[in-house]
Amino acid sequence: MSFANDYSDLIAEYRQSLVETHRDVLRLARQLDAGDDSGMSELRAIAHKLAGNGASFGFPEITTAAKSLTAAALELRERGGSAAAVGEAAAVLAHVCSRAAASSRG
Repeated sequence: MSFANDYSDLIAEYRQSLVETHRDVLRLARQLDAGDDSGMSELRAIAHKLAGNGASFGFPEITTAAKSLTAAALELRERGGSAAAVGEAAAVLAHVCSRAAASSRG
């Protein structure tokens, strides 16, 4: 098997993992919208991971959305920012993950 085929397989696996990531981010965003911030550390961890690997797998829009969520979560934690802003950034990231999972890239 060639490197190109191996990489194509990795991208396909990554896209498949985005289906679960989409669900997790939506669940955590809804939880936050309901006033429950117990999932914030999980949400930050997901965003941090996606910010690092989105562009590596050919999805720079995932990296951008994940960085926005990370910034909003940091603002909330360190400066008393808006939970609504975190929820909105999470919703954008979930949408971007859903679109990437359904794409034919790779």
